[in-house]
Amino acid sequence: MSKDIVVFHSQSIFGQTERLMKRIAPIVVLIAVAAIGTGMTLFANAAANRAAQSQFDLITSEATDRLDRRVSQQIMVLRSVAAHLETTGEPLSRATFSRFINALGVVESFKGIRGIGFALLIESDREAEVAGLISSYYGGARAVWPIATDQSYRTPIALVEPLDGRNSAALGYDMYSESARRVAMQLAMANGMAAATAPVRLVQEITEEKQNGFLVYMPVRLKTSPPLVNAKQKQVSGFIFSPFRAGDLHDAAWASQNLPAVFQTVDLDSGGVILDQSPDFASASVKGRFKADREINVAGRKWRIHFASTPAFAGANWQVGTLLLGIVSFLFAAALATSTRAQLQSVETANRLAALSNQASEDKDMMLQEMKHRIKNSIARVLAIARQTAAGSKSLDDFTASFFSRLQSMSAAQELLTRSHWEKANLRELLNGELHQVLGECWDQKRLSGEDIELNARATQALGLTFHELATNALKYGDQKGIGTGLNVTWRFETLDADEVLKLEWIEPGSSHKAGDKTGFGSKLIAMNIERELNGKLEHITDQRGLTIRITLPKQALL
Repeated sequence: MSKDIVVFHSQSIFGQTERLMKRIAPIVVLIAVAAIGTGMTLFANAAANRAAQSQFDLITSEATDRLDRRVSQQIMVLRSVAAHLETTGEPLSRATFSRFINALGVVESFKGIRGIGFALLIESDREAEVAGLISSYYGGARAVWPIATDQSYRTPIALVEPLDGRNSAALGYDMYSESARRVAMQLAMANGMAAATAPVRLVQEITEEKQNGFLVYMPVRLKTSPPLVNAKQKQVSGFIFSPFRAGDLHDAAWASQNLPAVFQTVDLDSGGVILDQSPDFASASVKGRFKADREINVAGRKWRIHFASTPAFAGANWQVGTLLLGIVSFLFAAALATSTRAQLQSVETANRLAALSNQASEDKDMMLQEMKHRIKNSIARVLAIARQTAAGSKSLDDFTASFFSRLQSMSAAQELLTRSHWEKANLRELLNGELHQVLGECWDQKRLSGEDIELNARATQALGLTFHELATNALKYGDQKGIGTGLNVTWRFETLDADEVLKLEWIEPGSSHKAGDKTGFGSKLIAMNIERELNGKLEHITDQRGLTIRITLPKQALL
């Protein structure tokens, strides 16, 4: 017995495992192939990312070089002007200065700068003389400004070209009075080289459109200096300088490049003060997928340029290829999973057909057995009816009339049940019809007690067969003196373990049928219908009073 249980459990576990594999196999295939595709997509994405970053690095490097070259070219121009002023024997004048600057074509060739100027280095008590010199150059009343200074020296702008409205406003301005400019000039004097200022606001910014800027100074020693210059500073007569508007400088450097990026240029030597940036840099830099930082040296100062890509960056096309690879990988995984599922379904369908064929064969055998059993029961009923009729008949004619009347009633009830195809029935009518068919005139439907319940097709067929067997057993084993006269059937719905169930009691007083008797096909048929078909419970109780059959059925199996 234990061996059979082990075999049964092994088969059950194997069946559950097989069903589980059928369900999860397509999922496993989908996940596995999708994982491989995802890995390939991620690898391709990483490779495309690196390639795009390299492309972005090249673009930003070229942009940085353009900016660096433009500033370097202007510094070279300052050196050329300084060298010219130091070597020429001509006295310093507006005419000679303007002629040389215009010959260089500074304004036309070097966009982004405000021009080139010359500032005298003087002692702080010589302002009036310088104002007179500037007035002689440009006419009108000129003054050195700001008026007061706490420095020993001043560097008023004496010459500037081109003389437009912005530059004209700068004439006479003492650049030595402002700390950022003063530091750059001191550095230029100390090194004898060009020196740039930290970001400043140019005095030429007299319109509403203002930009940050910076200046580059080149120290100059004139051979023929004005008599008011260099009372104490014999090595430096003044400074050639260029004022740069940062926004114009960046636009000029990158105008032909169509830069697919936003930028921010900061001066590292002043703690990261912003010199210039794209209008939408704050938000666009967060969205930019690719970034790069570049540094350049501008006349002794370190600038750092932060770049962030925009949607215009051509390298962003990497997304198309990666996306296509991901889509193809997913579609391939889905197709393979679908194919696997279709194959498994084909195998399962073949197995189901085989199981249905076996079930049909078993059903056929069951129907044959049931037919044989019903024929046997029908013969037993006829014999029982004949025996009962004979026992209560006084003559042959009386027996004949009564016997044929019972047979006709039995035939009519059987025809009624057969005509309904056992598809759906009222529980009371189903019981009463079967009992009346089997027990005939001995049966009184008043001994049925319970609420009206409409049974579904499955319950109707199962309970119809069950009631048929129970009625036949009542006829075979009941009290010979009054078959069926004491039979009572009651039913009601109850709540059992939070579930609603139907409890039906079939009580046969004086029955000779015992629960421990050897069971035949009829008993097996009852158990199969109640326990297997309707998932119910069947109890046989026998005592000195007779037989009680209790049937418990879940409500959901009946309605």
